[in-house]
Amino acid sequence: MNSEYAAGAIVFRRENNSISYLLIYSRRNKTWGFPKGHMEAGEDEIAAARREIAEETGIKSVVLLPGFRQENIYRAVSNRPPSTGNVIEKHSVYFLARADSPAIRIHDEEICGYRWLELPQALRLLKFDSLKQTLETADRFLAENNR
Repeated sequence: MNSEYAAGAIVFRRENNSISYLLIYSRRNKTWGFPKGHMEAGEDEIAAARREIAEETGIKSVVLLPGFRQENIYRAVSNRPPSTGNVIEKHSVYFLARADSPAIRIHDEEICGYRWLELPQALRLLKFDSLKQTLETADRFLAENNR
């Protein structure tokens, strides 16, 4: 079975003693999620995550928190050559990224909406259990590390 690799981040910001997480709405998949995309040739996970955050949200400056890396592995139908139409094993890696500003400039071709939400509201919008678990893990990490 072929594999595909993607990287992205759970972007958060602190405001008035609360944490808000950035969810973006994918035009193609019709689901809420986090900034993420396929890794390009010669790119490592961190570089791919930073590029995807910038491309999809316009946020060019984030702080990736050391010690947080979550990988979700699942089967999906590929929409990329050479595996187009075939079931592949997808590896999606997420980092935790602090943004200092709520300003967003969404990538109109891929993303058609965004929301900054606290944990309970964010969990309600996420469709996939793996993304919910990743967000809960990130929230615990922030609480345990006083970040």
